[in-house]
Amino acid sequence: MDLCKRRWKKIFFTAVIACLGLSLTIVQHLEAKADRYFVDCENNTGYYVDVNSIEMPSDHEVELDLYLVKLHGGFMYRYRAYFDTLEGSYQYRQARVYNYETKKLMTGTAFVQDKLSYHRSPMLEQVVDFAIDWKKSHIYKTPYGETWED
Repeated sequence: MDLCKRRWKKIFFTAVIACLGLSLTIVQHLEAKADRYFVDCENNTGYYVDVNSIEMPSDHEVELDLYLVKLHGGFMYRYRAYFDTLEGSYQYRQARVYNYETKKLMTGTAFVQDKLSYHRSPMLEQVVDFAIDWKKSHIYKTPYGETWED
């Protein structure tokens, strides 16, 4: 009888662990969803913001996932961007490069670049304005998006 109980316990715990693993995979898949909105373009580069990633830690800080799509390169660059509207500065804190056609991650790294002024870039000013306006007018996350390898 003890042998039978132990087998059923093993089967039960194996099933529980499998279910937890499956749920973690589903959560990771959902977190990889991006709802990118086109902000503007400059030369051959399109600027997009993942509206589900916009965070405002304070009234003058904006953090978001910024995507740059190069028209002729076939690559998409994804940056975790931090903006400080009081200072007029920005930082990239993470960078990833994807193959645009296959949506496969090619390379990625976490880093913190020095703060730079975004007032020299009209596109980055538009990104900040877009993000603030979006966050103020959309208090929910959208259910749409594309899945990119992480």
